[in-house]
Amino acid sequence: MPSIASVQAISDIWRQWPRMACVLDMEPFLKTGQEIPNGVLVALIEHVLPAITILSATVGEVMALLEGASIEAGFPTGIQGIVALGKKLQSLGPRYVIVKREIFDEPEQTTTLHFVLCGAGEPVVERLRCENPKGVLGVSYSILCKASSNF
Repeated sequence: MPSIASVQAISDIWRQWPRMACVLDMEPFLKTGQEIPNGVLVALIEHVLPAITILSATVGEVMALLEGASIEAGFPTGIQGIVALGKKLQSLGPRYVIVKREIFDEPEQTTTLHFVLCGAGEPVVERLRCENPKGVLGVSYSILCKASSNF
């Protein structure tokens, strides 16, 4: 579990090299199995997000960050709702936001992954559907690099 001091240390390091592109996936921070302390979430929002070039987060993680920043956001019902979440998260500093959504279709035993890239221009949506007979969840965490290369 990260601490406020560790989050601030990371932020300080990134600010020393402002030309360096910083890519951050929120899953290791927010999927620890424990609730993240509010102070750590606020430190991430205030000190780290403004230094990020590309931020990747699931729909739930985006909503947690927006809630931590006191920005209202309803649960998205479609791709346009996901785009709206990504744009709101961009207002906290990241130049680009990749919002990930994973849907498991039990009858078909497939998983559909949506990746929505929000940047300066029009949003880009990538969709990947794959067989998933074991119903494994969390696939979006392992393929961020592949998805990012498509953007």
